[in-house]
Amino acid sequence: LFIDKITVSVCSMLEYCLFTFMSCDRYLHPHTRYYVREMRIHALSQHLDSYSSLSLDSMAASFGVTPAFLDAELSRFIASGRLACKMDKVSGILETTHCVYWLFVSSQLRISKLTCN
Repeated sequence: LFIDKITVSVCSMLEYCLFTFMSCDRYLHPHTRYYVREMRIHALSQHLDSYSSLSLDSMAASFGVTPAFLDAELSRFIASGRLACKMDKVSGILETTHCVYWLFVSSQLRISKLTCN
C-alpha cells in the first residue's frame, strides 16, 4: 500500500512537471495537452492489460484520483475507441475486451475492403 502511494505521487508529480515544462516551451506548448492525454491512455491501458475485470473504485485508488474523474476519463477514451474495455456504470466494473474488440475491428476492415473493391 505504501509503495502504491509513492508510485501515484511520483506519477502525478511527473505529469505536473512535464506539463509545466512543456507549457513553458514555445515549440512544445501546442502539443502539451495531446502528449499528456496520450500518456494517460498508455498508463490506463497498461493497467487494464493486467486484469480481465476490476472495479472502478480500485482503479481510482491505484491512480490516486476520484472515481467520478476516472469515470469521465474512461468514458471518453472508451467511446473514442482508444481503450478496449467495457464499463458497467451501475456496478462500477470494468471488463477488458481485447480479443473481441480487435477481432471486430479486423473483421470490419476486411468487410470495408471487400465492399470497396
